[in-house]
Amino acid sequence: MTTVPDKNALRSVVRDRLRKGEPQNHAALRENLAALLRRLESECWVAYLAFQQEPNLDELLDDLLANSKSLVIPRFNHETLSYDLVPVTDLHSQVAVGHHGIREPLPELPAIDRLPESTGWLTPGLAFTVRGARLGRGAGHYDRLFLRFPQGKRIGIAWECQMLDEIPGDPWDIPMDFITTEARTVDCRAPFT
Repeated sequence: MTTVPDKNALRSVVRDRLRKGEPQNHAALRENLAALLRRLESECWVAYLAFQQEPNLDELLDDLLANSKSLVIPRFNHETLSYDLVPVTDLHSQVAVGHHGIREPLPELPAIDRLPESTGWLTPGLAFTVRGARLGRGAGHYDRLFLRFPQGKRIGIAWECQMLDEIPGDPWDIPMDFITTEARTVDCRAPFT
């Protein structure tokens, strides 16, 4: 019987992979993700703004805005020590570097307390599995957002080197519905044999 490494050990493994990894194919990832987004047809998208080695989605997010889709970006709330969701209409004039050096909506933009049912989530993570397990950075911010805003489909965005066979789970972990990398899109809801 093999043992599954703990989450912190897996975070170290994946960070090491990312540091040593070959240049990633941004165009292939954007193409795979764009095809999935067309299929899902959500009118509202909650998306991250890339940090460190995360896949950069800015071009795709600009396309969503140009096609009259609603775009919502997390912003750290220093009072609650959690993230709020903030609609933006322009990634260039309404975003600045914020908490931990991550780009986020400007402080003067109002947060929302509801999302439409047809929302899609473009979700970062350090690692994923084909069954939808997600390994984040360890603070649980996205799991708390998913509990507050349960609407919509959750799409994990990663490089193929971030795909793992197994990630240990906790009761509060919320799985992804899809995972998109530069090599494939996985429907995590499909039955596995």
